[in-house]
Amino acid sequence: MSKKVSKVLADAEKVKTKQYVDLGLLSGDVFFVPFIQDLTGNLGSKADAFLGKLQDCSARLANFKSAVKTALTASLVVSLSKTAAEFNSGFLDGTFSGV
Repeated sequence: MSKKVSKVLADAEKVKTKQYVDLGLLSGDVFFVPFIQDLTGNLGSKADAFLGKLQDCSARLANFKSAVKTALTASLVVSLSKTAAEFNSGFLDGTFSGV
C-alpha cells in the first residue's frame, strides 16, 4: 500500500474517532476500533491490528485474518454493486435526485 493511501486511511481513522468522541460514545469501558476500509479493500492500521488480535484469539482457524479480509472485501463489492445499480436505475428512469 502506498504512503498516500496509508495517510488517507490514517486520517479517516482520526476523523471517525473524533466523531465518536464528540458524540460521547467512547466513555467508560467501551472498546472502539475505527475500522476503516477503502473502496479497493485496503484496511486502516487500526482495523488491521484489530484483525491481528482476533487472529491471535482464534487458534481454530489458521487463516482467520485473511478470511475476514476476504469476507469484508466481498461485502464491500456487493454493497457498491447495489449502490451503483440503484444510482443507474434512478438516473435512467429520471428519478435520480442528485443526492
